[in-house]
Amino acid sequence: MPLSELSPARRFLPIIVTVPLLSVAVGVDGSPMFQILATENLHLSPRVIGLAFGLGVASIPFQLMAARLPLWRARRNLRTFIVIMVGLTIGVAALVAMEATGALATLALVITVVAEIAVSVLYATSFRPIISSDLDTTQRQRLGRIGRPVATLATTAVLLIFGAVGASWRAAILVLIAVAGLWTAAQIRHLSVVPRPIVAPPNVAADSVTTADSAPPAAKISPAMRHLYLCFGLMGFGAWPLLIVYVHVVLWPSAHLGVIAAVELTGGLIASMAMRPTAGGLVRRARGGALGVLLAAAALALVQSPVRPTVAKAVVLIAVFGSAFGLTVMRTALLEVCHRCTDDASSVRAFTVLDVVASSSVQLGLLVGGVMIAWSAHSSWLVDPYRAFVLAAVLAGTGAVARLREPPAS
Repeated sequence: MPLSELSPARRFLPIIVTVPLLSVAVGVDGSPMFQILATENLHLSPRVIGLAFGLGVASIPFQLMAARLPLWRARRNLRTFIVIMVGLTIGVAALVAMEATGALATLALVITVVAEIAVSVLYATSFRPIISSDLDTTQRQRLGRIGRPVATLATTAVLLIFGAVGASWRAAILVLIAVAGLWTAAQIRHLSVVPRPIVAPPNVAADSVTTADSAPPAAKISPAMRHLYLCFGLMGFGAWPLLIVYVHVVLWPSAHLGVIAAVELTGGLIASMAMRPTAGGLVRRARGGALGVLLAAAALALVQSPVRPTVAKAVVLIAVFGSAFGLTVMRTALLEVCHRCTDDASSVRAFTVLDVVASSSVQLGLLVGGVMIAWSAHSSWLVDPYRAFVLAAVLAGTGAVARLREPPAS
């Protein structure tokens, strides 16, 4: 069936599946695939990787300016974003194929920073606002329940293969992801276009004004969003920054990194499949997810490093799975709460600020995480600095989620 004949919700599926693959390829938010290639192919140190990811905060001024973009430009911006990500993915593929080292290898980190800016300026101001405008609450939740598992399965499969093959095959995988991105960019034409508003200046009849006139300023962000920003910020800061690097350097040096990454993604996959559309109980779901993340962080803190006994290895895998499961449940529930707290007039600004908070907190967590991993590699603490940092951040985030109030259904 042609994409144009699908329901409005299903037309978003190519984007939901392909964008995560492009994102993990270029290291957006410290993706596990990028951590694997950065450590094994480009031989970059944890401190350098964390610093590069932390430089993503350079996108904040661009994000704040992008919050003024009108909703009617969203479809065009989304297509531009995917094309840029395709180009960056090809750049990473070239570096991996050349097995770049030294200064040349650091170009991959520059690519990551550029990708973070592209996500913040073009993706955050387009994708979620279009969904918020085009779909109702049930459609959004059903789309998430279908799209996220498919995207996670695809990403997990790619990660498992990526972790098991050599540099040449890894470069080929990245090129295939770029090709999928080009196809997705072409499919965006099937999304509906948000009409450009017609605004009548003072003393001029509305029917005599064309769409070339200026749009009205964006509405103010709902006060309810402020506490949501706090929740996303705190949980993002402690969301296992540079986990793959930490496992490789400190916790479990002999582990198959592709398997660790796959376990993490599988936790998110099962959580997505378990979610059901609901008119209420979103905050209760978010609290349960946050509690799961807290329990996983506490379990990880009890394991001695480097892990050797089979039981300890099982605890690590369960903790990674449980944390990913809890984070997915929490974020999915909170994201729908955000949709219910915005309207078309405020959606671009609200979701752009959400991206500023969420992505910047993750980037700062990656920056701190890189330092903590380098410190933990030589630490004699009972609970090394990295795990203590994660546990403290998750504890604060769980407390913030616990204070949320249930929004009205929409």
